[in-house]
Amino acid sequence: MLIATLPPQARHGREIAEHPSVDEVRLNTGVDTGRSPDEMLDSAMFTSGETPLLIDLKARQLRITKWVDPGWEHVTLNHNIAVDTPCSIIFRDEVATIVDVVDGNKLVLDEAPKYALGAGQSINIQDPSLIIEGFLTERDREFVAAAKKRGLHRYLLSFVEEEDDIKELLALDPKAEIICKIESPKGLDFVRHVYPKYAGKIRLMAARDDLYTNIGGNKLDMLEAEKLIIKSDPSAIVASRILTSTEKSPRNEVSLSDLKDLQTLWDLGYRNYMFSDGLCLNRDAFRSAVSMFEEFLRYRQSEPIRLAPDDEIPLAPLKAPLPLTPVVEERAPFLLSRLLRRGAKQPETRTPFGGS
Repeated sequence: MLIATLPPQARHGREIAEHPSVDEVRLNTGVDTGRSPDEMLDSAMFTSGETPLLIDLKARQLRITKWVDPGWEHVTLNHNIAVDTPCSIIFRDEVATIVDVVDGNKLVLDEAPKYALGAGQSINIQDPSLIIEGFLTERDREFVAAAKKRGLHRYLLSFVEEEDDIKELLALDPKAEIICKIESPKGLDFVRHVYPKYAGKIRLMAARDDLYTNIGGNKLDMLEAEKLIIKSDPSAIVASRILTSTEKSPRNEVSLSDLKDLQTLWDLGYRNYMFSDGLCLNRDAFRSAVSMFEEFLRYRQSEPIRLAPDDEIPLAPLKAPLPLTPVVEERAPFLLSRLLRRGAKQPETRTPFGGS
């Protein structure tokens, strides 16, 4: 299954939704379009047509609420937080330092980013002392109310870390069909200790962009995280950092590393994938990525049969060692001594194939 993101500001949204390889589309409610949740849902429903719509609630994800020049003013977040300062804050392409938190959600930065920060932009704080107040935002609640009025009940729930996160959404919409986005080490703990009681009722998503950022200093832990999620939920979806090389290549070509990544995910057991915002916002990148995704599926479904080791045709044993030619036999001691002078190890004496 393939889920594509439906960029609310893109003119090719209908092309994405109607593509025969796209099974569902996602609305990222964190994108600031200036429109109300009712207006955004009406637009998304019109664009998606007959393709099922997933509503991505931002919940615990930390986001900037207004455009700001961090060199001159504070950064305002959508949640109140508590954290020991100074500590690092991670933006999309940069890292800065928080030196103070004022009124719970106003961050004063040192070593500020070079560029202005946009409303709706997500940030990450990896410090273990971080405490985020609340789960669903007021805007999330508005989206749930607007979705229920339209008979929509399918949600992606960002940064799930506790059982109460699920209960909070179900309290607003008892018919909610929930996909939990796992994006932090606390989310992985949720998978280990809480998810088993919900298995078969809700689904998991390996939301790899924020999860990789938040995984900690040992990035190899990400490999185990991907294994844990698909082992816990065989229907899990893997999202983000999939075929994104098409965004950067001048000819929208897929990189070898992206192909190997897709193959690894398949070998782990993932059969459900989601394309990210940036990829789907770029029409040519989306076309290239979905084309490669189709080719990859055909390749995996028609792989040639390979011989198992026991089925390989054995080589005929040699009855005796092959004789050396007179010239090689005469020069053998000289060649061996020269190799030994260069530091080569003296070859071990081996019994030829078929010898006794």
